[in-house]
Amino acid sequence: MDEARSAVYIPERQGSLQLELVSAIRSYGRVPYQIEPSLSSLIGELQAGRPVLILQNLGVKIAPLWHYAVVVGHSPESNQIVLRSGAKERHVLSETKFLRSWRRGDYWGVVALRPTELPAVAHEGSYLKALAEMESVGQYDVAMQAYESALVRWPGSTLALLGLGNTHYALGELADAERAYRNLLATRPDHVIALNNLAQTLAERGCVSEAMTVIETALDVPNTPQWLSASLTATNQGISEPSGGNCRN
Repeated sequence: MDEARSAVYIPERQGSLQLELVSAIRSYGRVPYQIEPSLSSLIGELQAGRPVLILQNLGVKIAPLWHYAVVVGHSPESNQIVLRSGAKERHVLSETKFLRSWRRGDYWGVVALRPTELPAVAHEGSYLKALAEMESVGQYDVAMQAYESALVRWPGSTLALLGLGNTHYALGELADAERAYRNLLATRPDHVIALNNLAQTLAERGCVSEAMTVIETALDVPNTPQWLSASLTATNQGISEPSGGNCRN
């Protein structure tokens, strides 16, 4: 976490910006996850052994003084928060004073999760959104491992299975991608994106006849949005008639 802070210090801005911080965390193969805006969520991460990067406003609303720090400890007996703040490796604040400055920073706090970890207070939608953002910057291997962890926590999650299939596909692991899409379709047979992606995967594996059947099923699903219909049409046009080849393992 300290490495991420130093990597994104911007002298001309006298500090760091959230986007740069989040990007730096991703560059270390970690999943940046914005915690719930509460003291209990923050303490939960500390109890799990994870420091929390937070934004404070040490000034006032009309004259803000933005400051990033890392919360590294909490003392329930004395109601104190321990931070690594600037050059200070141990900066102790009362909970009241800390919460006042954190509230003025909109309770922004981020943890850097390993792909096998879930946040202490885990919400499926928020966590999977963080994984999708890992995909968007090409961190497919990290995202894939994290999707597998998510499926342990939320078995059968449609979004996690789709993400798992997409990351396997991006890594060229077509058999594993096919398996993930089929697992999703077992409970959501009309999931158009999964049908489209399965058809594409099957075609690339040489299973052209089956790919044609799958994409035709997708094209028959009613009320498909126009943008998705265009993708289905493109996939359909890209799948040629079978030439007698066999599916690749």
